[in-house]
Amino acid sequence: MVLDDDIILHDKIVEVDVLFFLENIKKQYARTMELGIDAMILKIQGFTNADIAKLYNVKPNLIGARISRALKKLQENSFLVYRFYHILVGQ
Repeated sequence: MVLDDDIILHDKIVEVDVLFFLENIKKQYARTMELGIDAMILKIQGFTNADIAKLYNVKPNLIGARISRALKKLQENSFLVYRFYHILVGQ
């Protein structure tokens, strides 16, 4: 169905926008935010907190905390934060 294809294409464009934004915004913040932003990117790509924690050899709750901390810092650009927040939580 054409409508379904349009929705899938739109979702993919939004995902690419968000990934591009996150990769570029990382350069503007201190290294302490890097794990949180990297974790957001991995979440968008389908990884769970547990998967990401294994990659970084940390506890899953640390991943959630770093994502939360990074989101708070990124609230300066509320429109993009809103867009990728809904991608992260799957709504």
